[in-house]
Amino acid sequence: MPDELQPMTLAQISRVLKPCGKFKLLEMMYSKNEAIRRRKEIFTPFVEKVYGARFDRKTAQFIEQSVDLEFTR
Repeated sequence: MPDELQPMTLAQISRVLKPCGKFKLLEMMYSKNEAIRRRKEIFTPFVEKVYGARFDRKTAQFIEQSVDLEFTR
C-alpha cells in the first residue's frame, strides 16, 4: 500500500477494532544486513510487478506513530 494511504488505513483499522482488539501485520522490509539487502534488491522489481509489494515502505514508522494501535515486532 502506498505510503500516503497508510496513516488513514491504520486509523480505520484502529477505529473498527474491538476494545483491546489486536491487529497483526506481516511486513516485508529491507534487511539491515547489507548482504541480505543486496539479494532483496535483485528481486525487488519482480516482487513489485507480481505482488505489488515493496521492501521500502514506511509501514513500521506509521504504526509506531499511531497511538491507537499496539505494535509488536
